[in-house]
Amino acid sequence: MTDLYKQLVSLSLVSPELNSNVEMAVVKLEQFSRETDNMDLLNDAIALVSQIHGALRMVQLSGVELLSSELLRLLEAISQGRAVGTDDFAAISASLFILPRYLELTAQRKLNLPDLLLPQINELRACSQQAPLPESYFFPANLHVLKAPDKSSSSIREEFSGLCRRLRHMYQLGLLQTIRSPNMNALGLMERSLQRLQAICGGYRFATFWWVAGAAVNALQQGVTLTAGRKILLRNIDREIRRLQQEGEAVLDQPPKLELLRELLYLASQGLPDEELTEQLQECLSETPWYSEVELKKFQSELHGPSLNTVHSVVQALAEEFKVSQSILEMASQAGENLIVDFEELIATLERITDALSVLGLSRAHEIMREQVKKIQDWHDGEVEYESEGLVAVADALVYVESTVAGLENLSLSDDNLDQLNHLATREAVAGNQLAEAEAIVIAESQSGLMMVKRALSSYSEANYDLNHIGNISHTITSVRGGLNMISLKRAGAMVDSIQQFVDQILLSGAQPPALDTLLETLADAIISLEYYLASYGALQQADESILILGEESMMSLGFPVSVPAEEE
Repeated sequence: MTDLYKQLVSLSLVSPELNSNVEMAVVKLEQFSRETDNMDLLNDAIALVSQIHGALRMVQLSGVELLSSELLRLLEAISQGRAVGTDDFAAISASLFILPRYLELTAQRKLNLPDLLLPQINELRACSQQAPLPESYFFPANLHVLKAPDKSSSSIREEFSGLCRRLRHMYQLGLLQTIRSPNMNALGLMERSLQRLQAICGGYRFATFWWVAGAAVNALQQGVTLTAGRKILLRNIDREIRRLQQEGEAVLDQPPKLELLRELLYLASQGLPDEELTEQLQECLSETPWYSEVELKKFQSELHGPSLNTVHSVVQALAEEFKVSQSILEMASQAGENLIVDFEELIATLERITDALSVLGLSRAHEIMREQVKKIQDWHDGEVEYESEGLVAVADALVYVESTVAGLENLSLSDDNLDQLNHLATREAVAGNQLAEAEAIVIAESQSGLMMVKRALSSYSEANYDLNHIGNISHTITSVRGGLNMISLKRAGAMVDSIQQFVDQILLSGAQPPALDTLLETLADAIISLEYYLASYGALQQADESILILGEESMMSLGFPVSVPAEEE
């Protein structure tokens, strides 16, 4: 028997009492919000919440137990003379709404998802002037089993501080743009920096930190929400890069900061981690399932939807309305136009049904009933001639809606069934003139050329430096340089010229200099900075020339400094 099964059995035993206590606590607190000097009302509510907390401690569902604990703490602080404001009442009311709904969701889904309660827990803690709990608070990962895959390189032989400075610069360029206006290119630049840091720290304990940090940034690239808290997390990564730069190789075998690592691992789990990280997540979570942000948002929608008690009450009320409607329709079908005056009562009844369907989120049934109400209203007003066939259609529609409502109690309410999806048209960018169109073509061709060069260099490295893989890249690089110069991106063109010199004089010479893999990684840094520059320029029709400094520093370290045009300096 699993722990969750035991918890669900215990929950089923105490649910009636829990729901009753929650309802009574709501009544007492609503009265207290109007009579804040009546401490008896507050004390009664505290006694009820204390009973709720005790029952939940017995059930041992971690998230909801903590929610009740924070709720009790806030109420006790108010009872001891703390000033009470509208924010306090809002947080208390929201907690008492969510608590029973969460228990229903847990029983329906047979899942305990305490992450869903964290926003409400932190809202209560804010009212109590307590620090918020981190996103990973309920993330039970054993971080000590994490180990980055070995992707070490000989970059450690380079001047370590200078390389760290350059990689930090790469990360900061992406971070600055991400904080201002997140985009895939900026996040890609950050991920590249972290991948390089993982490589140069390969074989050391600190490599695991860069690996997980890179996976966290990758999750953001997949569309995981970039909240204010996650922006702070990205800044903390930058602080670790600075620490590595300042303290040097002495840091390499130190263990990473566990709380920061936990937060990053949680963020990585919110996307779709790669196979290696997925396997390690399963190990460090001891096979406990985790859920992506997309999945958690669906559960969150269910949590804030109508409760089962609400649905049951509405369905029962609708059953009576259906009986009244059907009775009127039967009489109208027999009497025809002679009973058209009864349509006023029918219209009022169907309007109440229509409103209730909206509350339940049954959009299709709601729309059908609106159509029937309009049809009957038109008959009543004389806008449209009454016809018996139309009345049969109304009766058929009512039967359909009644069946839909009756089946609702047997379903687990979910976002998939109730949400209306908005379809956004694809935005098409149209160039204003032929010059702009030509410039866009040149940018696209240059990006394509750089991609071909990167692929060729990768194949060259993987094939043990077989020159056949890079025999044609000099021609491609020349084309890229010519295109950039043609649209007056002179500084970028000058960097491409330095890249071509390196390729011609070092790579195509046939000689293999020491630490060639390191040289190729540094060359890749320069090419990536160019790609980022062109992507930014293509999107905004302007770009910060400082982005190119990263590539220029990389080329300088390779011994092929960029000759920056005089007007660009």
